[in-house]
Amino acid sequence: MSRPEEENRDVKGPSYFGRAAGLAAGLAGGWYGMAAGFLIGYMVDEARNGGQRRRYFSEVGAPRPQESRPGLAPAAGLALRGAWPHAGSPANRRALFAALARKRLRLERKEEKDLERLLEAAAEAEEALLPAFARDLSGAAGGEAARRLLADFAYALSRRKADALSHETDELIRQGLADAGLGLEAARAARAAAFPDYRDPWEILGLEPGTGAEGLKRAYRRLSRRRHPDALAAQALEAGAEVGAAGGEEAAARAALDFAELKDAYDFLKRRIPLHPEK
Repeated sequence: MSRPEEENRDVKGPSYFGRAAGLAAGLAGGWYGMAAGFLIGYMVDEARNGGQRRRYFSEVGAPRPQESRPGLAPAAGLALRGAWPHAGSPANRRALFAALARKRLRLERKEEKDLERLLEAAAEAEEALLPAFARDLSGAAGGEAARRLLADFAYALSRRKADALSHETDELIRQGLADAGLGLEAARAARAAAFPDYRDPWEILGLEPGTGAEGLKRAYRRLSRRRHPDALAAQALEAGAEVGAAGGEEAAARAALDFAELKDAYDFLKRRIPLHPEK
């Protein structure tokens, strides 16, 4: 299910009606009456606020509930319910998102409790309204911190499962982040933090993003002739290089990995040019 693109869904603030009413009702009973009235009112308000959170994550057209930061509610919905690569269990996703939010947003104690309630409501929702969450996050005024948090989360999920990032996984993550309003530079920053050794396929081939199929073929042919392990071994022999058995094996292993990286980048781009050039 999805919500209309033009729908105006303002954030709904927390309800304190119960506390105020409880205090007023307890005035006649003195301090003890006021304390009891406040406690009862607090319980009523929490129930109302909890209802707001549950409706947002499961009902079409529900306004966003209280957020510690703009866009945090839809970011939580996308993090817990989105189809991210290497998503893992719901409990692990929830713990990772909460840990990153505390670190990146520097939440205060009350804000941490609000986040836990948001994540609980998102995890319990029967239906994931992902297109609506993405629209809310991309349109959230001042929600850049929440969008960056989602990018950090998506790449951190994959980092937990693998030391290296494949081009296919990176593409899936970037597509999901783009739907939520994140530009390529924001995705790259999150990717660099999680996978500092990752190299973009265009970079590996020494090409400008968006190069056509013919340019891709020429670059690959040129580099493959130069970087093929057999070619490197022949160059070493011609130069009269003298290396020990261990050194020769290490150099051969590095050359094989380097050539495999080149071929992987070429195969990845060949399947996508000219349909999906990176811009």
